[in-house]
Parts: sequence; C-alpha cells; structure tokens
Amino acid sequence: MRSILLAAVLVLVSLPAAAQPAGQFQFDVPLRWTQAEGESTDRQHDVAATLGLEHLIAGERVRLFYDLDVDAFGTQESLRTWLHNAGAIGTWGSARRAFDLGGAVFWRANEGAWSDAGFKGVNLLTSFRLQPRQGLTLATSYALYARTFADEPALDQREHFGSFRVLANLATRTTVIGVLSLGHKNYDGRAVTTVYEEASYGQASHGGRGWGMGMFAPAEVEVTGAPGSRRQWTWAARVAQSLDDRTGVWLEREERRTGGELPPAIVWTPPMFYEDGVYDDPYVIDAKSWRASARHVFAGGHEISAWGSRADRAYAGLVRADVLIRAAAEGVAPLTERANASFDLVARYAFFRNESSDALQSYQAHQVSIGLRLGF
Repeated sequence: MRSILLAAVLVLVSLPAAAQPAGQFQFDVPLRWTQAEGESTDRQHDVAATLGLEHLIAGERVRLFYDLDVDAFGTQESLRTWLHNAGAIGTWGSARRAFDLGGAVFWRANEGAWSDAGFKGVNLLTSFRLQPRQGLTLATSYALYARTFADEPALDQREHFGSFRVLANLATRTTVIGVLSLGHKNYDGRAVTTVYEEASYGQASHGGRGWGMGMFAPAEVEVTGAPGSRRQWTWAARVAQSLDDRTGVWLEREERRTGGELPPAIVWTPPMFYEDGVYDDPYVIDAKSWRASARHVFAGGHEISAWGSRADRAYAGLVRADVLIRAAAEGVAPLTERANASFDLVARYAFFRNESSDALQSYQAHQVSIGLRLGF
C-alpha cells in the first residue's frame, strides 16, 4: 500500500503545470473500537486513502477520470483492498438538453482471507437530461455492468440498471429530488466448490461486519454455485434546504425491494467494510432507509458537517432482519491554500450500531480518524 501511495504523490508532483489534471488525494488513519454482543471491546487501527483525478479535453466536452481507493484493516491478518476505476464520459448538448455517453474499467484486488473475492469488469453508461423550464430538470440513465471473479466464477455477473430522476429548485431555496430505479442482475453460477478456512480473527469479525451475500461461519464450509438472477426496484425522495449562503441541510427517504433466485455464493468482508454495490449486494437486501445531513462553511474556509442514517434491512434467503444505525461528524481546517492547490486537515468521528435478529451480527462501534487532504 505504501508503494501505491508514494506513486500517487509522485504522479501529482511530476505532472507539467499546463497539463495537470484536477483532483483530490486524502489519507486517513482511523482508530476503531468495536464491541459485539457478549464480547469484550476490540480496538484496532485502520488505514484508508483515496485518490481522484480528472482531466477535461475536447473543449471540456469529454471528461477523463481515474479513482483509487485503498483500505488496510488492522487485524492480525493482512486484510487490504485496492479498487481502481478509470474511464471517460462525453457530453453533448446544452444546459437545457444534454446527452452523456461513457464507460469505465474497474479492478478490485484483495489481500488476506478475502483474496479470492477480487473482481474485474467494465461498465457502460448513457444518460439524457432535459430542462423543460427554469428550475426543473428531468433525467434518465441506463448502465450496464459486467464483472468477473477469477477465483469465484459462480459470482460472475451482468447487471442492467436504469433510473429516472426529477429535480425541482423552488423559490424558497429548496430542492426536491425524486428517483425511481430498476435493476436486473444475472449470476453465472457455474458449478464450483470453494472452501473458506477459519480465520484467527473470526470472533472479532462478527462485531464489525457481516456478509455481502450470506452469513460468516468461522469454520470450513463448502459452497457450490448455482445459476440465478435477481431484480430490484427502488424509490427515493430527498428535500434539501439552503438556510443561508453557507449552510445547508437535507433529508432523504429510500425504499428498496428485491426478488428472484438466491445468489450462487457468499462473500466474506472484513470488519467495518461497507459498500452497497457488489459484496453488500443490493439485489439480496430489502431496505427501508432514512438519511439526513447538515453542513456549514465558515468565512475562513473551515467546514463542519454531520450526517446520520437508519436502515431496516431484510436478507433474502435468511431468517434475519437488521436495524443499522450510522452517524458521523466531520471538521475540515484549511492548512494552506494557493491558486491551484489546497491542503486541509480532516478530523472525523463515526458511530455504528447494528441490531440484528442474529446475535452474532449485533455490534456497536466507534471510530475516530484524522487525515490530510490535498486538492489541486
């Protein structure tokens, strides 16, 4: 991981000024306290880093981008993950009517007990935006994803995802957004048997995380794939309010329903690893969620923000229901700022609580982190 971060910094400082892309680099060192039901508190250090680069060409009609996410989890085992995502999106049209077309390639590589759950893939995206009158925007999009798992071919998948969005800006400085989305995912499910061996940190993992597609049993288990497909439909509504030029709040409600055959395999993930997309498969988790956030920017550039969420979740094929509560507060203090770059100190506190019908998946966690963020 150190070599990747060093390479990213070298890339940033070595690019010629005339051709240097815009972007952001952030490095965090979270300290985490996790307590599972009936267990002692587990304290661990993690490391997280993100890098985002973008460059506009063709009269700023084409956007080239590259994103890197790196996480290292402070367990007794070497649990790390790298997610690379690179692509391009072209835009044609005007402010009243625009069409987007693009694509990307991605690669997630894992190290440790979940090394066989890495995947590669591509996605294609097209969208259309229309502004029939001032303050009202209609948008529709379609995305195709193809993912391959070298060591878990049963999980090879194709996903079709479409959405329709309405956005209205009102004279009261209120923004109202409504979204309806539909998705369909096919799992390859070819016949394959995988053996998961017991991990030395198995008990601690119950307190931090559950599964992406099933349950973790800290023992050797054999999983044989079977083909299948699943579908999901989701609606969401958000109200955002600008209180003044520097303060904003928003509230969101979302409901997701799923159906179809059960997925062909399971994926174990490290403690405190959340990603509502592939491992935490949204096609197998029905959810009713509330989210809220507030943010204020001071005249000197300092920022404070807070957010919270509650999700009632039910897992397909499991007699299990969870209530996941998350909240966080973050402060940003500018250290230095120049014409083309900024350097900030970022401090964050986060709280996690999962109340589950499965006692092994009930836990409470606190996380404190401090990091540095470079914008350019």
